[in-house]
Amino acid sequence: MRRVDLAFKAFFRRYKAGETLGYPRFRAAHRYDSFTYKEPGNGCVRFEDGKVRLSKVCDGIRMFQHRPILGDVQTVTVMRKASGWHLAVSCDNVPPDPGLVAGAGSVGVDVGLTHFATLSTGETISNPRFLRKAETDIKRKQRCLSRKTRGSHRRWKARQQLQLAWEHVGNQRRDFQFKTARALIQQFGHIAVEDLDIGDMIQGRGSRGLHRSIGDAAWRGFLSALASKAEEAGSTVVFVEARGTTRRCSGCGADVPKQLWERHHSCSCGLEMDRDMNAALNILQRARTEPSWRAVNG
Repeated sequence: MRRVDLAFKAFFRRYKAGETLGYPRFRAAHRYDSFTYKEPGNGCVRFEDGKVRLSKVCDGIRMFQHRPILGDVQTVTVMRKASGWHLAVSCDNVPPDPGLVAGAGSVGVDVGLTHFATLSTGETISNPRFLRKAETDIKRKQRCLSRKTRGSHRRWKARQQLQLAWEHVGNQRRDFQFKTARALIQQFGHIAVEDLDIGDMIQGRGSRGLHRSIGDAAWRGFLSALASKAEEAGSTVVFVEARGTTRRCSGCGADVPKQLWERHHSCSCGLEMDRDMNAALNILQRARTEPSWRAVNG
């Protein structure tokens, strides 16, 4: 009922604002994939001896626990995915991770497609391109699904296989994002990144032909993971304005226009370096000298 109420409140808000309405649709059984226990502390959810008890649903079903549950449990969300049923437990008063300690020094990070990230120290992080690698298998499973009769058991099985393939790509992305963010936090105490509008980049005319690659890189998820880990470790992530970081010369400050295909920075002052390396240095300089848009401080 809370979700229905939120959906209609959002609908009327869009109506008053003159936005695209999008009337709430009926959620059939196969489209409703989660529900939440808002007050698990009253005994409706219990974890005992590797089993979980969900009030009105099951009594003592075996579970595979990803990590110990620390702190005070606030909500428990039951989710149905292609790989099975999952529990997402949100907790308060969680003790800090003793293994996550912020490093020293500062670094500017420029995200891209040739390299997933280029650091102002000269290091690069390769782009894993998980979707590109799985694209052939996903297309084959999509064709297999389209040939099946609607409502048949074989179509249901084909849909499950396709959902598993997409879920695997998403899991790979999240694992890469959080491990990369953790490694950066442990190495540096002050990290400067661009405040990117990913939606505008995907829809922009200049990114024609790159929409899938931008979506596959999933920079937004990485930056979110970086901010979350920084807050946990006590380090600082500064988001700076992205405009002009590629064109500006990090040596003299001159404006050096570039086409998208130009991967090398060459300035009249004599500075020659990789385009992304120049952008990473500009990002770090901007975080030090100009007012930042927003900062996440641990």
